[in-house]
Amino acid sequence: MSGVVNEFIFSDYRPSCIGYKTEQGKVRPVFEEKEIACQEKYLLDEIARGSERFLRDFYKIFGGEAALFKLRIMDLSLPYERFLMNPKWFDINLLKHCWLEDEYYGGIRRKRLSDHWWQQMNERGLLAGHAKQADADADSELAQLYRDGVFVAAWRKANRLFPFGSRRREALKKLGKRLVR
Repeated sequence: MSGVVNEFIFSDYRPSCIGYKTEQGKVRPVFEEKEIACQEKYLLDEIARGSERFLRDFYKIFGGEAALFKLRIMDLSLPYERFLMNPKWFDINLLKHCWLEDEYYGGIRRKRLSDHWWQQMNERGLLAGHAKQADADADSELAQLYRDGVFVAAWRKANRLFPFGSRRREALKKLGKRLVR
């Protein structure tokens, strides 16, 4: 997978250095003006937290036997590389609101990370199994949306039949509490 995806996931989300200036005989970096979207920050922070939790759990379980594991550096990155080459449709689409904004590949200035990732997989011939997976995921997502839609429709109807603060609503609450017990 291209370094652009790795760079996005592993790099700190601070602004890039775009030049240098001298002030009072000292050279100082000049950083771009960049604000990171809350979606990007949240996703990157979740990836970092998940990685930390995995390592913490791994060492809690296998810490005493860590010397028994003979892993090369390449072995350690294989699960991550597999994820990059065979992600779930849902995982890539989480990154729809993450943007690549540096110039790369001959001057592309702004592109969705998810679009770049799909393009990279397509160029490497990795999408053959993904078409079926994407269709299956989309179907299950639509089914979930339909179920949510039915639930929301039922909720709205219940609110019309039993308005907030009405006697009928209070009676319904009491009945519900009895049924739950």
